[in-house]
Amino acid sequence: MNPKTTNNFGIKGKDHSRKITHPGVDPLPIGGGRRPDLPVIQQRPDDRPVERQNGLQHQRMGLLRRCLRTRREGNATKQLRRFGCLVVLVPVLLLTLVPCAASAPVTRTGTVTTIQNSNQSGSQSVTVPADATLCVVMAAFYRNDTNWIAANPVTLNGVNLTTLQKTDDVNTVEQVWLGYLVNPATGSQTLSWNWGNTFIEGAVICAVFYKGVNTSNPIVSSGKQTTNGQDLTTGLFAGADDMMVGLVGTWNTPPSSVTDNGQTELAITGPTNSCYGGFAEKLGGTGFYFTDGEDTSCAAAVLRGGVTYSNTNSITIPDSGTATPYPSTITVPSLAGTVTKVTVTLTGLTHTYPDDIRILLVGPQGQNVLLMYYQGA
Repeated sequence: MNPKTTNNFGIKGKDHSRKITHPGVDPLPIGGGRRPDLPVIQQRPDDRPVERQNGLQHQRMGLLRRCLRTRREGNATKQLRRFGCLVVLVPVLLLTLVPCAASAPVTRTGTVTTIQNSNQSGSQSVTVPADATLCVVMAAFYRNDTNWIAANPVTLNGVNLTTLQKTDDVNTVEQVWLGYLVNPATGSQTLSWNWGNTFIEGAVICAVFYKGVNTSNPIVSSGKQTTNGQDLTTGLFAGADDMMVGLVGTWNTPPSSVTDNGQTELAITGPTNSCYGGFAEKLGGTGFYFTDGEDTSCAAAVLRGGVTYSNTNSITIPDSGTATPYPSTITVPSLAGTVTKVTVTLTGLTHTYPDDIRILLVGPQGQNVLLMYYQGA
C-alpha cells in the first residue's frame, strides 16, 4: 500500500469521503479543523498506526483505538476520528430562546366574576382573557346530605372543569366545591353548572382566571378542612412561583376577613339563603386562612408556576452538518421578574449514534450553553 494513498470510508451509502493522509500533508479540516496540539495519524503499509510528533515516530495502538472507531452498517465500515484531526460525523442542533424569558410566576388575569344563584343548575356569560391559561371556579352551598355534589358539575364553553376538592362528605357545616380547567376558550364564554341535586342554602360562585400556569402539570397540591372554624394548614405545598387559591363557605354570618397570613382577597359574597363565600389567593401560599363565620368548611389548591414554552416542530438530524431547521427557535413572551432556573427537554430524540450529536442552547443576547457533546454510546 502506497503511504500517500487515500483511504475512503463509506458513510451510510453516501459519498462522504474522508481522508487519512501522509504525515507530511495536513488533513482536511472538517468539523472545526485539527487541533494543533494533537498528533497526525498516518497509515503504514502494514496498517499499523504511527504517531508523528516532534520528529519522532512511536507505534501507538492505544492512540488509534482512541482516535478511530469502527462501526458496521451493512457492508459499509464507518470510521470516526474522535479526538484528533479528523471528524467525520458531527450533526449539530442549535436551540434559541427569543426574547429573554424570566421564570413565570402564576398571575391572575382579567376580572373576578361572582355569581349568586339558588338553583340546582344555571349559566352565566363570563369573559375569559386572551392570555388566560387556567380557569378556577369555586362555590359554597349547603344541603342536609352527604356526597350529593355531581362528579364534575361545572362546564365552560361546554368543557368540564376537573373537580379538585369538595366537602360534601360531611353535612354539619357549609359545603364547598373547587375545580379547574386548563387552556380555556377565550373571549365571551358560557359558564354552566348542574350541582346534581337541589340544596337548602346557596350557591355563591366565584370564577377567576390565571396565566403563567404550567399547563402540562398545573396542580401542585390541594386540600380541604371540614372542621368548623379551622383554617386549612396542612396538605398544601407551594414554590415561590406557585399560586394558592381557595375559599371558605360560611352560614349566617360572612367571614370578616380572608386576607389573613398575607392572602389577597378575591371576593366576599352572599348571602344566598344564609350562605356566604370568601375567596382569596396567595403566591407561594401553603394554607388557606380566614377569620369568623359559622359552620365553616374551606378548600384550596396550589397552581404550578414555571410555565413551559416549546417548539413542537420536528428537527431533522443529518449525517453531518447542521440540523433542519437551524436554529430551532422557541419564542417566549416577555415576563416580569428574574430568571432563576431554565430547564430544557428534548422530546423524542433518537439517533443511531447519539454521541455524535452536538446541541447548543443560545439566549437572545448570545448567552449559550452546550447541552450535549459526546453523550451516549
